[in-house]
Amino acid sequence: MTSTSFALIDRYLSTVLGADLAAARPGEVEVAGTPRRLGPLQSYAFIHAFYGVWLEDGRTVLSVPPAARDRVLDMIDTLAVAMPGPELARSIAPHIDAALTQAGLAPTSRTSESLLFASNGALVRRHPGRCRTRRCRPPRPGAHACIRLHNAHLPPAPGLRLPTHCFPDGIVYGIVTDKRVVSVAYAHRTGIMESEVADLGVETAPAHRKRGYASACVAAVTAHITAQGGEALYGCNPANVASIATARSTGYIPYARTLILVTGGA
Repeated sequence: MTSTSFALIDRYLSTVLGADLAAARPGEVEVAGTPRRLGPLQSYAFIHAFYGVWLEDGRTVLSVPPAARDRVLDMIDTLAVAMPGPELARSIAPHIDAALTQAGLAPTSRTSESLLFASNGALVRRHPGRCRTRRCRPPRPGAHACIRLHNAHLPPAPGLRLPTHCFPDGIVYGIVTDKRVVSVAYAHRTGIMESEVADLGVETAPAHRKRGYASACVAAVTAHITAQGGEALYGCNPANVASIATARSTGYIPYARTLILVTGGA
């Protein structure tokens, strides 16, 4: 496998989407109708009622509730599906909402766009002086070490939420300062290929940002999963310049863009 091929992430997203990414062809749009769009992923309070993925290699997959598939297929020629965006969200939402209503669910309530970045063992970068993993060097004297967290024994700094759903055996690394966790990165508990693909989340307390802590934590989680032969996926808002910089600084490369319509949850 080359550094730009992500077979495990392709398989992971295929399961999430209810579609076979390996069968999708560049330049074409695959529409998959799946019951997965009618229920939340493990540990999520909301439902990804529409999940569109535009991969860097030109493959496009739109995952919709089963009742919406035929209508979306009929619209493919007239929809602006070349890239995700508000126009596509507005066009497709009524058909997703109709399928949700038919299934006894609330209509979509919000839309999100993300950039997806990917990494593997050939791409992961070290962050010397912060990360205590087998792929990183010991911390410099006086540096704040990035350690693996198994529980919420150490409290979070103000404005930071600990990923308690990942304790005790999930992949969670954090920076600790004054006996408080100030930055954390973790692999979401999705119930899908968790030992092979880390779908990352990252958060830093507001008072501790712009110090490289997020990069150290992301590098630690990435090193953890890739040391086992796995791959890592990192998503962020296209307007979040700091998060994009974190991804790139830890060796991630562009993988896909997504458009998601959500129902339920806060």
